[in-house]
Order: sequence, then C-alpha cells, then structure tokens
Amino acid sequence: MMKVLLFGSNGQVGSEIYKMFSSNYEIYPFTRNSANFKNPDQIKKCINKVQPELIINAAAYTNVNKAEQNKELAEIINCHTVAVIANECKKNNIILIHFSTDYVFDGISNKPYIETDKSNPLSIYGKSKRNGELKILESGCNFLIFRTSWIYSAQENNFIRKIIDLSLQEEKLCI
Repeated sequence: MMKVLLFGSNGQVGSEIYKMFSSNYEIYPFTRNSANFKNPDQIKKCINKVQPELIINAAAYTNVNKAEQNKELAEIINCHTVAVIANECKKNNIILIHFSTDYVFDGISNKPYIETDKSNPLSIYGKSKRNGELKILESGCNFLIFRTSWIYSAQENNFIRKIIDLSLQEEKLCI
C-alpha cells in the first residue's frame, strides 16, 4: 500500500481527500496542530519520520483579507514551508501534490485560464501562493499543482455557507 503524508488533513480539501483515499492508501494525516507550518523545520521532521512515497499538501494560509495584514505569516506558510516540502521531495524522490489557488491570476481574462498563462496576483495571499508554486518549480521535484477556487465541502466553514450567511446580513454582495 502506498504511503501518503497528508498536510492539512482537517481542512476542507484535506478532510475530503482523507475520507476518499484512507481505505486504499496508508495515509498519515497531519493537521495544523500536529504539523505547524509556521515552523518549516517541524515539517521537515514530519516528512523524515513518515518517509512517504507521496505528499499531498492541502495546508495553507487561506484568509485572503487577513493576509494583507499578515504578509510575513502568509509568506512563511504558503511559500517558505512549501519550499521545504518541495526540497525534501526532490531529495527523497517523493511525489508532491500541492493545492494552490486561482488568486495567482488577476482575474481580468475573458477566457478560462490555463496553466501556461502568465500569473499576476493582485493580493498578498495570491502572491504568497504563487511564490510557493515557484519554489516547487525551482526544487526540481516531481509534482502536480492544482489551482482551485470556490471550495466547498461538508464542513461548516465553507464558501456556500459564508455566502448564505452574508446574504442574510447584507443587502448587496460583491463577489
């Protein structure tokens, strides 16, 4: 059975991955409490302890608005720690699946984006996620990057529930 290390296992993406794949893979789930992305050395220790064949990184600093005030923290979590993961993947021949965001683009295109389109993030969050993507590319590891948007799941804290709550509080929403 393939050994998989899953970062962000209690988030919306990570919890769904865990539910879907835990019966077919030997999954080692890590939450923000068991793998602190503010401490890249701790992440390295998790990887070396598990020695996985695959790492799925569904962990991130995702509060777009708060990232504007917490630039350094967003950069540590979304870029520096991702660089550590990617470098460990390269060093140990581990495949990396990383979840990023459509915020790496500026949103002004009149057609759907493709992976070769030039990124132009407008927010600190988008810039930190794009910087993390660049670190993965620079590492030379084997990887897949998924740029997601409008995430929702069975968890309470999701996009659809936020919109419903906001629509009950606000007369007009700009999304």
